[in-house]
Amino acid sequence: MRNSHSHRTPTRGPNHTLRNVGDFAEAVSILESMPHAGTDEGARQAFLALALHDDGRYGDSLRVALGALIPTLDGYKRALTDYAAQLPSTFASP
Repeated sequence: MRNSHSHRTPTRGPNHTLRNVGDFAEAVSILESMPHAGTDEGARQAFLALALHDDGRYGDSLRVALGALIPTLDGYKRALTDYAAQLPSTFASP
């Protein structure tokens, strides 16, 4: 049973802590660099969307959230994919 939780911990643990202490950019960096999380990919994308929002990257946050949602829909996939692609990116300056 330990294996079923081991791939979840990096998504929820350190990134949750980083968000809580205000290190949003580091949380985004870690979540973006993580490999596809299999059955927990939706959770990884949800935490990434939250971290992006906290970092002030609202268009990117909504794009990630829509990207996680769109595959679950029966209709409007093409229209929502097009709308998501048109959302502005707001990258913080280095």
